[in-house]
Amino acid sequence: MRHRLSRFGGGRNWNSCGRLTPTGITGKSEPAPPAPIPSSQSRMALMGNPDLYTVIREREAPVVIAEMANAHEGSPASARAIVEAAAAAGADAVKFQKFTAEELLVRSHPRYGHFKQLEMPDAAWAELVDLALGLGLYVLADVFGPDSASLMHRLNVDGYKIHSSDTINHALIRQVAQYGRPVFLSCGGARQIEVMDAVQVLRRTGCEQIVLLHGFQNYPTRLEDTQLRRVQALAAQFGCPVGYADHVAGESEWAVMLPLMAVAAGARVVEKHVTLDRSRKGIDYYSSAEPQELARLVRLLRDAGKGLGGTYAMSDGELKYLHEVKKLMLAARDLPAGTRLDESMVTYKRAPSDVHPLKYADVAGRTLQVSRKADEPLSLDQLGLKTVALIAVRMHSTRLPRKALLPLAGRPAIEHLIARLKLAKTPASIVLCTSTHPDDEVLVEVAERCGIKWFRGAEDDVMRRFLDAADREGADVVVRATGDDVLLDPAYLDRAVAFHLSKNADYTAYPGLPKGMETEILSVSMLRAAHAMAEDPSFSEYMTYYLRRPDVFRVSDMPVEEADRRPYRLTLDTREDFRLLQEIFERLHRPGKVAGTREIIEFLDAHPELREINAAVRGKAVTVNSNLKMRA
Repeated sequence: MRHRLSRFGGGRNWNSCGRLTPTGITGKSEPAPPAPIPSSQSRMALMGNPDLYTVIREREAPVVIAEMANAHEGSPASARAIVEAAAAAGADAVKFQKFTAEELLVRSHPRYGHFKQLEMPDAAWAELVDLALGLGLYVLADVFGPDSASLMHRLNVDGYKIHSSDTINHALIRQVAQYGRPVFLSCGGARQIEVMDAVQVLRRTGCEQIVLLHGFQNYPTRLEDTQLRRVQALAAQFGCPVGYADHVAGESEWAVMLPLMAVAAGARVVEKHVTLDRSRKGIDYYSSAEPQELARLVRLLRDAGKGLGGTYAMSDGELKYLHEVKKLMLAARDLPAGTRLDESMVTYKRAPSDVHPLKYADVAGRTLQVSRKADEPLSLDQLGLKTVALIAVRMHSTRLPRKALLPLAGRPAIEHLIARLKLAKTPASIVLCTSTHPDDEVLVEVAERCGIKWFRGAEDDVMRRFLDAADREGADVVVRATGDDVLLDPAYLDRAVAFHLSKNADYTAYPGLPKGMETEILSVSMLRAAHAMAEDPSFSEYMTYYLRRPDVFRVSDMPVEEADRRPYRLTLDTREDFRLLQEIFERLHRPGKVAGTREIIEFLDAHPELREINAAVRGKAVTVNSNLKMRA
């Protein structure tokens, strides 16, 4: 169970987070709070829970929403019992329908009196929201008008749903879009043009946390009304997570099967009506699950998520199977050193080994540097491959502009990185890779002053820049260094290159060292493939996301000595990072020498007050709109 902060802080009317407390509710809407309500992300960070939209997008299993609707029949006690039952069943969220009869219907409507009787006072809603949060549930609200939306905003719910009734009510859509929470948009009973317009209104108002919900209530909703293929169609058209709101008869076997089928079709959310006792045939009983039925459905949906997994991501079990059954490339006969390899000289057999299997393209036309006997495995370290170190660096930085030239021990920061790379024995050359932007001209001057090569390429496509530089140098393997890593360890770099080649890897990292001391080792053939597969290479500054893909490439991690494993942050990306590096260089720098990894670690171990300088800094987050997908 997630533990959430109470909705109420004990204040007389408004607590410190600007939330309306029970004593401040009289049953009608109150004026706007004097303190701003925190954003969903910041509020969840305070509570130690992931924000709802992240869970929907990233969790393996679907998010299960228990829909109370009007099953409470206007009774706060019944509503509390339903919330408690939803939590006990393992639902992720509970969803309320908040309306006033005046917002929903004209007074002359024959069901006006019915809905008037279902209204509950604002204080009751406040208690329900607090109860749900205390039970670890996310709280969502179907809102049917501006007053209801305002109340739920003041109660700080986790998200809002726009009912099919209001998909053309752009004023209400704009109102909830401004609240900084996910918005669930009903698509059942809405024409495609309505959904398109509503999504456009949300996005124009600044809301990108959009979930589309397919399904509608038709008393009865027939099986042929379900149209589950629309889940995939909506996701493809709008690029949003899509959920399924189930409304078939609660006693039907399809009440379980359809939600499971929806998850298989791509639904990230399943909404299920809940009632305490369907046999009473109370309000909204028809498609509702009883508590024990909801609990069973939740378990099945969790298991369905496990069974579906990701798209191409391999489980540990599948990777183990791959390494056990895949044949290795072996010498087909005795091969002396100096042999230029062709396909007749290699064969494939299973053999006990911890290396990645090679493809013929990896060795075609290469010359063996050592002799191999028949049935001995071939590996990349036998082929005399050329390794080049490439430094990715630019003058533009959102968090710390011109950081490459910031002074450390009297020299620009980037020059310390270059000095360390020069101590590595493996790279045949070092190339400073920057962009063609005029501001980056100064980095060319640095490279020439330091006696290394330079390359200028595409501003936004970092992977293309690396590929072009590697091709110019005739490189087979690239050491990827960034201009931020001014304390890079040259000895670990050399070990990593040797490890990479001996394991036949495409990608090698060595996690565990303090951030800023490590590099990545990349095969140029992998870079070329990843660039061709990237849907949008303009996001390739996040290169690791494209390359550290064991479902696509041969990925290895080199072990790091236990004495060198620390969570310290020694990169240069913020002012706090710079302050810490200034302290390190001021105390450890010696002209003509570089401080070693162990020396730096022991120094920081002895000075915890220095580690605190940037302890709160987090790595640059990938934005929601970043396209890091790869096509087949």
